[in-house]
Amino acid sequence: MERGIVILLGGVATVGVVGAALYLTGLVKVDVALVPASSTREAVEALSGPTDIWVNADGTIALARHPTSLERLSDDLETASRKGGASPDRTKQLVVVWADPDLPKARLDTVLAYLKANGWKNVRLSLRARKVATPR
Repeated sequence: MERGIVILLGGVATVGVVGAALYLTGLVKVDVALVPASSTREAVEALSGPTDIWVNADGTIALARHPTSLERLSDDLETASRKGGASPDRTKQLVVVWADPDLPKARLDTVLAYLKANGWKNVRLSLRARKVATPR
């Protein structure tokens, strides 16, 4: 396991060095517009896609920041995937579940089992970070 991590990190470092060299020599142009976010949540939401599911601490569900329910999730996810240009094959569609750290595990398991039972196999889980006060 450790060897795999070292190889992965070495590969990332090599790509980073080569990319930096290409940029610095002018062979690759990079144009990035940075938009400041007022919060980490705003930044994550700005990067989220149409098939990102948010499960809040109280168990409520939102799809691409629009409230939904477990009963409507399949239809809403299908519609969002189609609008986003995703593959019609549910097994190939990437779905990211953003779970609140305070969400009861049983509710999270219910949502993940629902997705699997309805054909979504490419599901990733991300636990939203909690803002922690730094010691002074």
